[in-house]
Amino acid sequence: MRLQLSLEASALKNTSGRMSRRVADPYAEVYLLDDGEELIGTTDIVERNLSPKWYTPIFLDFDPNSNLWIKVKLTDDCSGRNVNIDMGSAMVDVSAIYKDSQDGNAHKAPLDDGSGSVILWAHESYDLHSFFNFKFRGLHIKNIEIGKLGLGSTDPFYEVYKKHSYLSADKERWQLIHRCKKIKNHLNPMWEEEELNMEAFCDNDMDKDIKIQLWDYQNSGKHRSMGEVETSTSEIVEKKTMRGNADRTGALMFKPPGDDADANYSVGDLIVLHAQIK
Repeated sequence: MRLQLSLEASALKNTSGRMSRRVADPYAEVYLLDDGEELIGTTDIVERNLSPKWYTPIFLDFDPNSNLWIKVKLTDDCSGRNVNIDMGSAMVDVSAIYKDSQDGNAHKAPLDDGSGSVILWAHESYDLHSFFNFKFRGLHIKNIEIGKLGLGSTDPFYEVYKKHSYLSADKERWQLIHRCKKIKNHLNPMWEEEELNMEAFCDNDMDKDIKIQLWDYQNSGKHRSMGEVETSTSEIVEKKTMRGNADRTGALMFKPPGDDADANYSVGDLIVLHAQIK
């Protein structure tokens, strides 16, 4: 069986100390504990966050009847400095992660130095060696950074999530699968072209529920949620513009978060400039 792991952490200790203005930039390394330690994956870096949610999945082969353990090691990325800083580690039983996930629950493991916890999910996964290549643009993004002097603009970026449903437990969750780079002071951003493995993006299911969230970047790391749109990989491909990068004919609308949002009110449009399965 092939498993796809997703990782988060909570209540991490700031390696710079309580009085420092700098907040840690954590990432995780996952080691297979089988006749030593074998590095099997490294996550992305989440800037200025002590409860990070990483989008990079970790894949491993797993026999439910075996005794398999992994080590999750957290590190503060100190780019520009000579050494990174250890943020603790945890030894985790893969069977326990898988069992909890099957019941719709996260598996939480405390770090060895008592400075927080790592949170893990696992689900069965298949690599069909196909990739999703896409490029998005935002149009008419709401400006929430005008300021007192009428200066400044939103610094937009988006995150992509896929939905997991646990029918036996009547639960669901959204797994973060991608986070793009911010574009500073721009209400019509042209984000970079991306390519993700279909296994990671939608579990090879073109109709799997996908959510794209729009955020305003903040230097503090406390980014502001602006809106979201629910879609699917098949709809993203279908909505690919045919008449240029300002064509709103098939645009997906970012709606404000929350059930009370006006169905006709938008905080911006998402234009699909390119979408192709390879």
